[in-house]
Amino acid sequence: MYIYYFIPQLINISLSLDNAIRLTLKNGGAFTSFRFYTEFLPELTIFYRSRYKGEPPYFVIDRNLKLEPSVLPLLIALGVYLKNYHKQSIFLDIENDFTDNDVIRLLLRSDFLYIIGNNTNPTFPIGKRIFQFDQTKIGALTNKQDWRSDHKVRIYSMNDTGVIDVNHIKGEEAKRDFLIEHFSFVVVEHFYSLLSEMGVSENAKNNQVDILSELITNGLYHSGSDAYVMMFNSPYKTICSIADNGIGLQATIKNKEASAYYEPYSIVKELTGKTGIKVSEQIQICILSIFETFYYSMLKERQGLFDLMLNIVVNCQGYFRLHCESVQIIVSARMMEELNELQIIRNEITHLHNTFNLGRIQELEFTNRMIPISQNARTSIIKLAHNIFKKYTEDVRYSALRLLETKFNGVHIETEIPIQNN
Repeated sequence: MYIYYFIPQLINISLSLDNAIRLTLKNGGAFTSFRFYTEFLPELTIFYRSRYKGEPPYFVIDRNLKLEPSVLPLLIALGVYLKNYHKQSIFLDIENDFTDNDVIRLLLRSDFLYIIGNNTNPTFPIGKRIFQFDQTKIGALTNKQDWRSDHKVRIYSMNDTGVIDVNHIKGEEAKRDFLIEHFSFVVVEHFYSLLSEMGVSENAKNNQVDILSELITNGLYHSGSDAYVMMFNSPYKTICSIADNGIGLQATIKNKEASAYYEPYSIVKELTGKTGIKVSEQIQICILSIFETFYYSMLKERQGLFDLMLNIVVNCQGYFRLHCESVQIIVSARMMEELNELQIIRNEITHLHNTFNLGRIQELEFTNRMIPISQNARTSIIKLAHNIFKKYTEDVRYSALRLLETKFNGVHIETEIPIQNN
């Protein structure tokens, strides 16, 4: 029997059945991120449209729910949003008959319950008081040795130990450099053993560390949110799920500075009105902001979102999913022709940055050489976008683009690598 460090707490709260949102699946299967977006969020939307009477919803987790770990960052991000909206912690009811319970085992051993609750024991993550739940219901699990110690949901914050107030550091690049350096050590500590099992080279592992550090930094520094990350290996695949509850891609792009080879919103301006997809202007801009983000990331010196997409899909034959508001892009090997073209251009850009940083060319030459390469990158991103839009209009079911019923704040990135390629 495991010993748990929850302090029993009686929750005296008046609950109405009309406020209950149940996490369950009537048709069986696992509660995945796809079903989070397509089944759970629409139900939550119906609650606010027809049943909401001033009291926040409370969530009930079915004891038989098969919860995929990649959903945990999404549940945290949703909880933070609702807590901020209602200005109070959200109630969570976890069904437990005090026999063996797989869903509680996942929530507990992944540190999810410590993070979302009011834990003050420094042996575990300090609780963020996102949800409140009856802690006397947690426990009575058998001692199954089927859970890895590094399969934890992680939460990263600007208030973490070791992260100083970067506002005292002069220069935006210097601030980012500090954060990336800090989180590169954290990523190695938390995920390196999982990355090592992917069967890639040492250089590829180091690249993944750099990319994850960059993504976490972006989540904290640009979006103004904490970052929630879960990575786990199963017999069939390796999955990494990264979510934040920040300002989103559109607002982030507005903060980008123009340069000789990058004009903010150039992709959005070029593609506005040319998608062939009949949706609202807000959703159109959200769709185009994703491609704008790919373009900007492609031009950067550091590896980031665009490199993660290429590494997962091109090098590992996996899947890359990016969700923003009510739009999701799924990038797979079916786009290999366009991705190989983008990979070649990205290699040129990386080589040029390295050449400049080593002092082999001056800034003027660097800029003059970057301008035509950035134009080629822009053309290739637009080509990728047009192909995705065309396939969406031909057959929505098999398109890389998904338009969901419900808007969900922040950005969610999910990568999946088949085990045969690990």
